[in-house]
Amino acid sequence: MQIRRILMIFSFLLTGLFTACGSDARLGAMRFAAGVDDQGRPVAETAVFRPGETVYLSIELKGAYKGLESKAAWKHGDETLATQTAATSRAARTLDPVFIVFRLETRPDWPRGDYRCEVFVPDQGTTPLKFVLK
Repeated sequence: MQIRRILMIFSFLLTGLFTACGSDARLGAMRFAAGVDDQGRPVAETAVFRPGETVYLSIELKGAYKGLESKAAWKHGDETLATQTAATSRAARTLDPVFIVFRLETRPDWPRGDYRCEVFVPDQGTTPLKFVLK
């Protein structure tokens, strides 16, 4: 009987430990824009850019802890143009989300057409987002 009780307590402790290691971060809006403000919120939202312009991607996170790292892979077809990692600068509060910003400086000689950014946020998986160079 004593062994059974010890195993049950050990099981609860392990479950609590693994649960505490996860992130409570939840994705909010993910928007392309021509710029971002000092908090990382999108300014002049658009998904259409000209070659040579800078593409900003603003990602809103709720429930994120300080230092949460996310990754972005900018792609055209099967080619990866750039990869980036960014971390939250502070913890998100209930009514005050935190923003992560990724940016891609396109070149004037890049072909027009569809591009994408594949964003990975821990515990949220990878989300592909499309934008266009016209």
